[in-house]
Amino acid sequence: MPALIISSYLIRHRGAGPRRFLEPTTALEPSATLLVEKCYENDEVYEATPQRGDLTRRLSGALKLLLQNHHLICSSSTLYCLDGLHFNLLLMLAQAKLLSTRGKVIRRHAFRDRALQRLAPWLKHAPAGFGIDYITHDQAQRGNALVGKNRVHLLPWKVDTGWYQPSRETAVADAPLFLPGNAHRKDEMVFPLLAAGHRVTRAGRPGKLTELFAKRPLHAGFDLLINRGHPEYREYLQSARAVVLPIKPCDEPAGLTAAMEAIACEVPLITNRSMGVSELLEECQYPIPAVSDLEPANWLAAIAQVDRQRTEPNFRAALIHSRARLVASRGMLPDQQDWLAHLAKLQPSAVS
Repeated sequence: MPALIISSYLIRHRGAGPRRFLEPTTALEPSATLLVEKCYENDEVYEATPQRGDLTRRLSGALKLLLQNHHLICSSSTLYCLDGLHFNLLLMLAQAKLLSTRGKVIRRHAFRDRALQRLAPWLKHAPAGFGIDYITHDQAQRGNALVGKNRVHLLPWKVDTGWYQPSRETAVADAPLFLPGNAHRKDEMVFPLLAAGHRVTRAGRPGKLTELFAKRPLHAGFDLLINRGHPEYREYLQSARAVVLPIKPCDEPAGLTAAMEAIACEVPLITNRSMGVSELLEECQYPIPAVSDLEPANWLAAIAQVDRQRTEPNFRAALIHSRARLVASRGMLPDQQDWLAHLAKLQPSAVS
């Protein structure tokens, strides 16, 4: 029987842009059954609609979806939750003896450590089929130590390396440094970079980002990109002198997707050691060492070193080699093949 994928939303038609890993899509049908709360015709409608809402409303919507499809849930042997709320409710129903999990595998994916920390007391005593997929080795190992063997699994994150391709043109010597992303970036790093004479482009969502940079005058070489489309984002990425990712300490692999996109585009990546990113650099045999801390002087030194190396043939060959390793292990396969292969592994007969 096809796996049942439970999600809070489905976007029927994606515009120009990369495919997104572990996103519900009609391309999965009929190999998987999609159970969703809301459908959006395209990504423009989705992005223009507030998604989170208050917890009471989200809880009500999730519970309504599960109750209305109780028969389908009971008859499915493999359930994959893309929203932690659905997973938590299924776990509560199972422990209240309102849902039989015999012969079932029920999984969700997670990014943040605190997702498992909150669930740990429940998950330790949950039926055997319940588990969480984390996207870093470190999280999977610590998770199993916390809740017991085979409760937490590794599901390495992927990006669309068919969309993120190297530019045919070499970035000019005075091209901007590119700082993309939203969560847990040390945005104050922009100021010493500008003071040292570097051009900087910061790309992300509004909120604290606009508040921070509206408070003080900036160098003429600074650009702030808010909610730009994927083609424009890729253009800035491909033409950057380097991607700079100063990641603050946190309980999730912040910056991992942006780092993978930089490697896929063969743009030099300058980042510090952080959850997930450190594993990625090692896996890709990346030629640029991670910065040891968040001290601006060390980042300026790392940028200067990359500027000295960028015209060296061996350096370019090393970036090409790293991209090849990324594509082999983290490149999304066509036609949702990686999604379907993962779901196939979760079939009870496959995990028993």
